[in-house]
Amino acid sequence: MKKSCLQKLSNIIFHFLLIFSCYIALCSEFAPWDDYATLLNTLSYALIFLSGFFHHISYKYNSLWILSTIILVLRGIIAITFSIINEGMLIVEIIVFAILLILHLVSYGKFDGEIKIHEFDVKTEDGRYVKVTFKEKIKNNSSSLDVKTVLKEFLISILILFLVLVFLLIAWIVLCAVDSEMDFWEEVNSLPDELVSQEYLDEFHLYDYEREYLSGRYLLGISFWEEDCYYNNDAEYIIVSEPTRIISDSNKVNKNTYWQIGDNKNFIMNLVDEDWGNYERAYYINKNCVFPNETNKIVKVIAEYDKEIKFSEEQINYIEKLVKDFDDDVINKDKKEFLNDNEYLNDYALVFCFEGFDDIRLACCSIVKDINGQWYLYKDFHYGREETINFYDLEKLPQDICDTINKSLK
Repeated sequence: MKKSCLQKLSNIIFHFLLIFSCYIALCSEFAPWDDYATLLNTLSYALIFLSGFFHHISYKYNSLWILSTIILVLRGIIAITFSIINEGMLIVEIIVFAILLILHLVSYGKFDGEIKIHEFDVKTEDGRYVKVTFKEKIKNNSSSLDVKTVLKEFLISILILFLVLVFLLIAWIVLCAVDSEMDFWEEVNSLPDELVSQEYLDEFHLYDYEREYLSGRYLLGISFWEEDCYYNNDAEYIIVSEPTRIISDSNKVNKNTYWQIGDNKNFIMNLVDEDWGNYERAYYINKNCVFPNETNKIVKVIAEYDKEIKFSEEQINYIEKLVKDFDDDVINKDKKEFLNDNEYLNDYALVFCFEGFDDIRLACCSIVKDINGQWYLYKDFHYGREETINFYDLEKLPQDICDTINKSLK
């Protein structure tokens, strides 16, 4: 069937908007740990593909338009429902669905065939010739649809989708490679360019460093006050000093270049591509580096890395004992107190500063305030999964410590 310019334009816009709906579906995906998440996410994307496929069938062959409309409406209902559940872009989802439905109905033709125009020159009684136009509706046999045609179009659609995804993947990889190089040199230009002498470099023994990278300022996880320092995600040592000079056996900066942290020869860093072109600072630590243990005194407690809490020595000793108990105990949900999402007002990560350790601090627990103004010390042992109950292993703090926190954080 011959399509009008409006129908052709509507069809083109429909497919572009359908691609945009894939992005909206990505934003409203169910988290991997939710029940039936894989099935629900697959259903969402399958309905997008089927909406596009049956729209194509009804547009090209003027057939199955009722089925294609039903599938598109079902896709819209499911998308809006998923958006409500996941607190996604609900208004955008509704607008996109409404426009898709309008474009689908506009681009669909009502005559299964084409119109052939016949023109004749007819002689009148006075001898003049008059042009007469006659329109004939001719059925277009190429618009007939059978199972074989549907399967053929389905396979072609799958092939096109596959080729588009391959093209997008290649383009993304190329873009990441270019962006990665730009990010690396942008980060390098923000770092010191002073190069140490060869004699100074020999004191580092670069290949004797042990690495455990987390993210940002975090150096590595070590169990609180353990002399033989083993890895544990529940505690992080944080480097507070900045890079000072280049530690390298080459005058040319490259992706194997290291920087010294402050004036401490125990800590060095380089740049690592951890997220497809996203360069982060990765810290390395000397195997013989000494960390705070039971003999080291806590001299300062900081909330959220910049708000000092003026605890007395007695209060610090009390908190220290609670934190040690956290490390020694196995969580028992029946014996611990919990706070639900709607029961707390504020929470702050606590950072401990130790005497004689100016370059590193320790973060291993937090404080949380409930709706009644009571402060708790807590440690969350659960990572990578949201729970109805967020905070585990809570300990109610005495009133004098609560008063000190309120005064320091007001």
